[in-house]
Amino acid sequence: MLTTLLRLSGFDVAVARKAIDGLILARSFKPQVILLDLSITAPDALVKALKAEVSAEVVLVTGSVNAATVAAAMNVKHVLMKPFEPDDLVRVVIAAAAT
Repeated sequence: MLTTLLRLSGFDVAVARKAIDGLILARSFKPQVILLDLSITAPDALVKALKAEVSAEVVLVTGSVNAATVAAAMNVKHVLMKPFEPDDLVRVVIAAAAT
């Protein structure tokens, strides 16, 4: 659903289901924005690796009540709280791309 919504909104989208695949894909795809679900294994390590290797803004996607604290600890500026509306997704991606 996220992929379809983003494509219909005019974004080029690539999808990885595992952290290591996301890092490999980010190296070749060179995204402006990376949506990262906080529920993946070792999200902090992935954010650190992504920031070291690609110049993309990371958006944490989470339902955690501690989202702001977690994002700050990872030095991530953008958070998309679950559940969210399609317009929220597009708004956050556009804001992150403009950063």
